[in-house]
Amino acid sequence: MAVLDTRPMVAKIRDSLSGLNAGVRTDKAVRNQMIFTAVATLTLLIARPPIAWALASLSLLAFGLAIELINGAIEALLDRLHPAADPSVGTAKDMSAAAAFVTNAVSAAVLACAVGISVSR
Repeated sequence: MAVLDTRPMVAKIRDSLSGLNAGVRTDKAVRNQMIFTAVATLTLLIARPPIAWALASLSLLAFGLAIELINGAIEALLDRLHPAADPSVGTAKDMSAAAAFVTNAVSAAVLACAVGISVSR
């Protein structure tokens, strides 16, 4: 049976922020996602779409960042555990990257719809 994590919430938040910082420092895709999220958020503030579209866009942007962080963690772990080239490791990394791609494509499409609705009003 697993031991429950009984640390205070502040310690857990500190660890989460440390992980986000590590992702930004070590993974270009995470940095690009942060830039895209910032630009998209500014675009939403300027375009002022209906609240449902804005919330959907912001939720997908946050989800896209989370997926990029997971993708980066998977790739870093696989590189550490299996530094030699291996087709199965490459496939796992490609699948993880595909998950990030699909999430970001949907996010971009919803953002485009949100901005398009705002422009057409």
